[in-house]
Amino acid sequence: MTPRPPTSGAPVAAWLPGLEVPTRPLPVGAAEVQVPVLTPDDLDRLAAHLTANRRRYLAERSTASILASLDAVARRWQDPAYPLRREAERWIAAATGYAAETVAWGLAAGTARAGREGLSALLAAEVPPGALDGWVPHPGGRGWTRAFGPELTGFVFSGNVPGIPAFHLATALLIRSAALAKTAAGEPLFAALWCRSLAEVDPELGACVAAAYWPGEAAELHRAAFRRAGAVVAFGADASLDALARALPPAVRLIRHGQKLSFGCVAREALTPGRLPDLARRAARDVALFDQQGCVSPHALWVEEGGAVSPAAFAEALAGALAELGARWPRAPLSPEAAAAIQLARSEARFSPGARVWASPGSTAWTVVFQPAPAEGLRPSPLNRFVRVYAVPDLGHLPQHLAPWAGYLQTCSFAGPRDRALALAWALAPLGLSRLCPLGRSQEPAPHWRHDGEPQLLPLLRWVDAEEPAGGEEPAGGKA
Repeated sequence: MTPRPPTSGAPVAAWLPGLEVPTRPLPVGAAEVQVPVLTPDDLDRLAAHLTANRRRYLAERSTASILASLDAVARRWQDPAYPLRREAERWIAAATGYAAETVAWGLAAGTARAGREGLSALLAAEVPPGALDGWVPHPGGRGWTRAFGPELTGFVFSGNVPGIPAFHLATALLIRSAALAKTAAGEPLFAALWCRSLAEVDPELGACVAAAYWPGEAAELHRAAFRRAGAVVAFGADASLDALARALPPAVRLIRHGQKLSFGCVAREALTPGRLPDLARRAARDVALFDQQGCVSPHALWVEEGGAVSPAAFAEALAGALAELGARWPRAPLSPEAAAAIQLARSEARFSPGARVWASPGSTAWTVVFQPAPAEGLRPSPLNRFVRVYAVPDLGHLPQHLAPWAGYLQTCSFAGPRDRALALAWALAPLGLSRLCPLGRSQEPAPHWRHDGEPQLLPLLRWVDAEEPAGGEEPAGGKA
């Protein structure tokens, strides 16, 4: 069952199998949504219902049948005419201010990762074939092994990038775990719509997932929702994750994905006149998608000196590419505080020695600041399509420039020779870098990416090993 229908026409941002509760309106940007009014007892009963459904419907499902249903859901979301996708596009665009094209791209990309191809790639990278379906030969030698997930996995999603929850909810089902997701006040609708589409395709799997918004500061609600969970995967600001950790029972493992910082690099070999327009368009795409709100969005680009095109010329080309892209994918409206932060950063840059500033005329729609690489290292952007371009004599100097941000680095988008890309990734790995990708692909992480340097399925799995029996018999099969 779902929350009782509201009297207004606003969509209900919840999927709550077995639970009927009242709703209340929640304004989000220029939109409104109905969210459930939940008590600790409601969430405890919901978690118990999900785990019971998991035992009844999910525990003995084969990987192949789960993948088939998830792929059918993903295919629905690839259709621009699919009613739930159209509802999500309209509402998220109004709520976030993102351009309709940006929202459509995010929903299509996010849900595609939750299809057969992406999930199979993740399984192949982390789990021996068949280990979730029964006993398989131990990869270390003699004996047998198999894996199983927790009865319930909790999720706490941030609302900065649409479409992201689909992949994570799908991974829980892959490991035979029910899933309970807390959504964000800034975008509480998509996860509930994805769960609803799952129930359309496969009612049994749909009965094993739930998604709803409740206030982030409500520690008693966190505790009730997740006390039965084997783990909680949470995304958000470090302070919010600290508060969540205090609310969870000690036995519940918290897998944190907190604040991160990403950037781009262009090697001198890539800086040729013929390649410059394409490089600038690729860098502009990395910056413009979701207005730098995601952890994979670059705050700055380090451009190497000594190429046929100077770093300053690259910065100028990037400014032109951002202006062109802004005409097709306009930036979301800003709060007065966010706009003031951009104006302040522009003013400071104009008085910095050696700096040049390209800025959208009469607005804060985009900003490019060019300057020599500062001794103090990377300076975070005020976001919303404000990017710094640093000229650096050699990309090999980056570890010393980025050392102050050790532990916070995440994605580096790169243009240049493969051997230099791999050398740079290895040099930055001790500082926390977990992903290097081609310039222009920052917003499209591979499904098998080890997020923040950690596997995605393995931290949720438990394993049981059986050493070779005395008689040498093969173990019987069976389901977890």
